[in-house]
Amino acid sequence: MSLVAGLAADTVSGNPPPTSFLITLWVLTVLALGGAIAAVIGSLRLRRSARMMPEGQPRSGKQSQAGCLLVVAVPAALLGLFLLDWAIGIM
Repeated sequence: MSLVAGLAADTVSGNPPPTSFLITLWVLTVLALGGAIAAVIGSLRLRRSARMMPEGQPRSGKQSQAGCLLVVAVPAALLGLFLLDWAIGIM
């Protein structure tokens, strides 16, 4: 963990970070934002399919799954935006 902390400290101190750190940071940014977008799209599809189902437990389950996906999407989007801001800031 100290290696990552040292690389992160290099970004604050003004020293140019290693290229591998920049690549890792951009990959994590893309994964977090892509995951958030995929979770929102999946949630919308689940809600759409739940609307077409008759009332009952299966419909309620689909709606619950859609809500859980949105609960995951919000922190993933915030993490992705934080990483994006950081990656742009050190470029």
